[in-house]
Amino acid sequence: MSSLKHYQRVEDVNMPMIENASTKNVKYSVSQYIGKSEQEIIKNFGKPSRKVPSQYDYDWLVYDSNASKYTQFGVLNGKVVTVFVAGNDVDISPFIMGSHYEETMDNVTVHDKVSFSILNNQYTFKLTPSDLHERPLVSLSNCFAQLYFDRFTGSLLGIRYLSPETLVKQKPYELIYSGNLINAKKLNTLQEAIVDREEEKMIFNLTNVYRKRMNLSTLKWNSEAAKVALGHSKDMVQNKYFDHYSNLYGSLSDRLNDANVPYRLAGENISANYVDGIASVYGWINSKGHRENMYKKEYSTLGVGAFNKYYTQNFIK
Repeated sequence: MSSLKHYQRVEDVNMPMIENASTKNVKYSVSQYIGKSEQEIIKNFGKPSRKVPSQYDYDWLVYDSNASKYTQFGVLNGKVVTVFVAGNDVDISPFIMGSHYEETMDNVTVHDKVSFSILNNQYTFKLTPSDLHERPLVSLSNCFAQLYFDRFTGSLLGIRYLSPETLVKQKPYELIYSGNLINAKKLNTLQEAIVDREEEKMIFNLTNVYRKRMNLSTLKWNSEAAKVALGHSKDMVQNKYFDHYSNLYGSLSDRLNDANVPYRLAGENISANYVDGIASVYGWINSKGHRENMYKKEYSTLGVGAFNKYYTQNFIK
């Protein structure tokens, strides 16, 4: 028996596993596309905004041109293995986007552990009380659903459906297993850079999805601030620290001034070791100081830098 712990950090970061959810009306849900073909997705949803690689072997078909229908389908070997939804006008039955935690939990049973087998391999995920309240895992008939809740309002912000194999690859919770561990293929440096650039776009777009939902103005992309953000993510990885202050490059204001980035007001969010940039956004939303940056009405532009699962947002007015 082996054990893996998953550590994730926002600068000041983050109730029990859920099974047997009702599947009423689920036939129309995007969850039913798990296992379906890429051709079926394109037939029913049209051409995606883009098709891009991920850290976990699948390619994302990204539908982000309409914030209310924001959806991403992860396709591996021509089949859908994961679906992520942030739009509030997408059928995610048996759940409803924006519904309250207590309302969502009414029809499910809650546990702090979930176990399942893939071939002769046994996997058990252990959820903390924080996991269970902010990102519980639900067992559906054909897949798992990871729900992202806003801990300040209790509302459902997003959902991620995953095949069992994809869930094990991502390891979003502490994992105990026997047999073989399923891991994603290791990316080379060029592949990592491509994935990082795409994750920056996803973080940027998701930030605007949730600003729009809060009736705030959306942010424009700031390429110069993005360079500063990427530099800070790289610096943290290469010099093995996690902080807003760099011993080499100083504070955020120092870094912006050195790069000649004009600003009247600036803020920074950082995170590390989340499953991906999508998960990092929810970590920021559920952390008071980072949430304030995400939803500060004064900001007008945003630059994002991703490097080896270290993520930096630089907000600028």
